[in-house]
Amino acid sequence: STNKLKAEIIAAEEKKINEKSYFTDNGCVISKCINNLLIDDVHKKWMIIGTNKIFNYSDVLSVKIVENGNQIEVGALSVHNTIKTMTVAVSTSDPLNALINIPIFETKGNLGLETSSYEYSNFKQIALEQEAFFNAIISKTNSIN
Repeated sequence: STNKLKAEIIAAEEKKINEKSYFTDNGCVISKCINNLLIDDVHKKWMIIGTNKIFNYSDVLSVKIVENGNQIEVGALSVHNTIKTMTVAVSTSDPLNALINIPIFETKGNLGLETSSYEYSNFKQIALEQEAFFNAIISKTNSIN
């Protein structure tokens, strides 16, 4: 069972490497990686690992953190004691990809992560960092226009 888990982890890591290659093979430079979000600040592009779709900074319209299907208000504590899913939802100006849900975590079955847990805090930090990145580029794009 341990070997099977190791094989799954290796396969997942190889997939990530291949997807990062897709990003760089298409002329992008990885300036920063926030979990599954690849950022090319040189060319003002970004991609979510697992999508093979590269976006421009200027495509981003809005962003929000979503827990259990509900938007989280900035600075507000979660209304739930356990969270089953967390995503960062990005609205774009691309009609074919108008809503991009970036998965932060999803628990299997009925179990959720306790909002008081260390794991939840780590996931929340990733989501906040991704949200801040998108808010920064929205702010920059709006100040140029």
